[in-house]
Amino acid sequence: MHQLVLPADINQLGICTGGQVLSWIDLCAGLSAKTLAQGPCVTASVDAVHFLRPCRLGGVVIIAAMVARTFNTSMEVAVVVESEDMRTGVRHHCCSAHLTFVVRPQL
Repeated sequence: MHQLVLPADINQLGICTGGQVLSWIDLCAGLSAKTLAQGPCVTASVDAVHFLRPCRLGGVVIIAAMVARTFNTSMEVAVVVESEDMRTGVRHHCCSAHLTFVVRPQL
């Protein structure tokens, strides 16, 4: 999943807010979980988030999610966030996260 860092996403220092990055992480991880479960999933917990580098205004944020482990009704999803400078094409690892999702039964 790719996102452009826009002025609404940044703080006074020109850095994307952590809350916005977490929102993107949850969205991408949820889509990954839903694809594997072939049905609705809900976020049960965010187990770990490690912010390593900031994402800056005008950069492209690349969020990649992969189901790491599965259980009876839940799964753990690993997410990696990179930031790409649009002028140079250089990418930096910005953030890593692990989330747990629960498969919601069909009603």
